[in-house]
Amino acid sequence: NETASQPMKSNLFKSILSTQPNTRYKRNQYNRKFTSNLSAKMSATFGAKSAVATEERKKFGAPRPQANFFFGVKLEDENLLKRLEGVQKECCDKLPTMSARHASKIHKLHITTSVFTVQSEEDFETLINSIKEVCKGKTLDEMPKSFGVQGLGSFGSSVVWVGMQQNDSKDDFINTIDAFNRELRECEGMKPIIEHKNRAFTPHITLINTRGKFPLKTNWIPSLDANYPEGFGEQPVRSIELLCMAMSDPVTGFYKSFGRIDLNQKSTSENRFEQHANYQDFVKGKEEDDKKWEERRKERAANIKM
Repeated sequence: NETASQPMKSNLFKSILSTQPNTRYKRNQYNRKFTSNLSAKMSATFGAKSAVATEERKKFGAPRPQANFFFGVKLEDENLLKRLEGVQKECCDKLPTMSARHASKIHKLHITTSVFTVQSEEDFETLINSIKEVCKGKTLDEMPKSFGVQGLGSFGSSVVWVGMQQNDSKDDFINTIDAFNRELRECEGMKPIIEHKNRAFTPHITLINTRGKFPLKTNWIPSLDANYPEGFGEQPVRSIELLCMAMSDPVTGFYKSFGRIDLNQKSTSENRFEQHANYQDFVKGKEEDDKKWEERRKERAANIKM
């Protein structure tokens, strides 16, 4: 009987959905229920010991602190920036449903070389002292004077980037940055501060990043890349800057610089790393940024009510 089978199919479909935590809501609902049942079982089995286990679980399940500083090489060559702006527009034309806010601002284009999570003034001082210590060595003397920018690629379905031209300069750049980061990580107190990834360092310049909000179709990338066999240009490497992710320079619009490694200086120079700001500047900037976001939130809420 066809009409009788329809409710059966509907119930079957619902039962399948209930067993598949395929949405964030269902996953959270499942996790809360599982944790509650686990706590009850542990309390009955281990008694007072469960309190310790609960605290450990809370510690384990606590959200990971967000990275807030990074070392980056800023793209400054005007001809290179113009070409990248053009290819970025071509990429956006291939993605008509994408929001413009997912396209990187041209004046902020850079190559990230290290990422840091600074949670206190003590962390910041540890980071600064470690940078100064590593800069005394000769590791950065191997940094190439420039690198070519060539090749379009993607990370998954959320990031579109351009890479470095494959030559000795790229190899020298990667090897120098890997050695520099390794030496930083070995400094006292730096392991929880510097981000460490098991995958190989891939120098790239992000043109588009949807941050996982929606998947991008990237099957057009090879054909667009074929239009630029000579690449996009050359970028001199004069310095590496310690930058804050959440703050911008009021004059240039680039990320706010908290320090700069001058690669033209010799490794023996005490002035190779120049600090531009301190932790209190970061705290003040963060408070101002939070205040701006709160004002925008209230403004949006008021517009919705109207």
